[in-house]
Amino acid sequence: MIVNLADGRRVFGWPMYYSNNPEEGCLYLYDAAWIDDEGKYIDLKIHGLFLVKKDNIESIEFTLIDNSSAREDTGGNINEH
Repeated sequence: MIVNLADGRRVFGWPMYYSNNPEEGCLYLYDAAWIDDEGKYIDLKIHGLFLVKKDNIESIEFTLIDNSSAREDTGGNINEH
């Protein structure tokens, strides 16, 4: 899943938790990575990223893309925890 934020930033991650109420707009992305302007993944080396303000989320892309090869190029490891 790729989340496009209102400020132009993009983040990739696996949706682990999300609110059942769309008005809350809470989303927890497991094994998150920022996506830079060149499309490279920047591994955060954390368990996940919690997005809480629905107004900051512009759109969500559901994708079948496996980003492991993109992360290998930037030194990220999706299995590193």
